[in-house]
Amino acid sequence: MSEPGIQSSRIRLLLWVLLIVGLPLVIVLQLWTADANYGAPVGDQAGGTLRARVVDQAGNPVPDVAVDLELWPLGGKPLVHQTQRTDALGEVAFEAPPLRGKYRLVTGGGEYQRVARERSFVDGKGREVELSTVELELRAGVQVQLGFKRREGAAVAGGSVHLVGRTLDGPLFGLIGRTVELEQEFEGDHCLLDGLPPFEGQVHIRLLDGTELDLHLEVPQGTASFSYQL
Repeated sequence: MSEPGIQSSRIRLLLWVLLIVGLPLVIVLQLWTADANYGAPVGDQAGGTLRARVVDQAGNPVPDVAVDLELWPLGGKPLVHQTQRTDALGEVAFEAPPLRGKYRLVTGGGEYQRVARERSFVDGKGREVELSTVELELRAGVQVQLGFKRREGAAVAGGSVHLVGRTLDGPLFGLIGRTVELEQEFEGDHCLLDGLPPFEGQVHIRLLDGTELDLHLEVPQGTASFSYQL
């Protein structure tokens, strides 16, 4: 076999090895980066104590940060039932009320990525289960300040934002990212998107007067500010 033929065979063999070994690895990494806020069973909850510990990426407790207990009633809208701040050990304990549905513990926001964990006192068959303390890991996040001005100086009365994108902090140097999606309303001529992971994606703005704006944003770290003339 000629030298070019040998090189071609080696390249094909290498590609097959990468396909056979790399594809399962990519799938595993994608699953690994999936949001751990998997669905907790919905059912008739008797209520009880829900405990959480907030830690940083090194596993150290984070004191004096807010944690929300959200109630997610079956067929209804979720609502914040109570907010507590973590103690010196990074811990909080809520007395959750009876509920037909499930619960969610949420922390983060601002300069930290928002993190949530669903909790349920019943399993998928409706049997009562004992719950241990759940760990909420705070990671550095990003904030985005969006401002809007009209050329003629007229006031902007507010509107809504819809963000769809992917994270930039996943494995393989960010090549494998989780989906990021956010919808929120704002008042006045600016809005703040916070508690987000580093991301890139499309942002659709719809103002109250019907004006629409489509943006592409990439925010790898820290706080970013953007101003737009309408």
